Amino acid sequence: MDVHQTGPSHKCGTPAGARGGLRTDCRHVAGQFATRTDRRRRRLAMAEDSQWTRQLVERRTARHEAAIIIDNVVYDVSGFLEEHPGGADVLLTNAGRDASRCFHEVGHSEDALALRERFRLGELVEQDRWPVLARPQEDGGAGRPLTWAALLHVLGPPLAMAALATWAYLYVL
Repeated sequence: MDVHQTGPSHKCGTPAGARGGLRTDCRHVAGQFATRTDRRRRRLAMAEDSQWTRQLVERRTARHEAAIIIDNVVYDVSGFLEEHPGGADVLLTNAGRDASRCFHEVGHSEDALALRERFRLGELVEQDRWPVLARPQEDGGAGRPLTWAALLHVLGPPLAMAALATWAYLYVL
């Protein structure tokens, strides 16, 4: 039972009658002191690797409990809002949604991919899963052979403009 005890023997040191004897930053659960952070960590640890539905994730749009889906995995990003290099707005805009496409289009580093595991809550249930988007290759096209068609596609427009400019200079002016 979550009851805040008041009085001189109160464990967290809240004086009797302070703010009506209630504090929002501590509770006694089975006689044990716990802060909000401790309770949140305990709740997240219990939820880790649990099964989520898209409907449950859609409810988590508030700043203090923002969750997103990336590749059928649910992440609690509320603790990362202020640290996110792209800003909190990007995460809050995608809160409660599948952010796979947005995540992959930005092109996150390997460090970012590893960091997101710290915020993992679980996975989507089988019936709510979508096909996983392939991560774009960042080889700059080095794996593809150079063909005449590709060369003409790249060099064609500038060569055509150069020929038109030469013709205009020689015959029109």
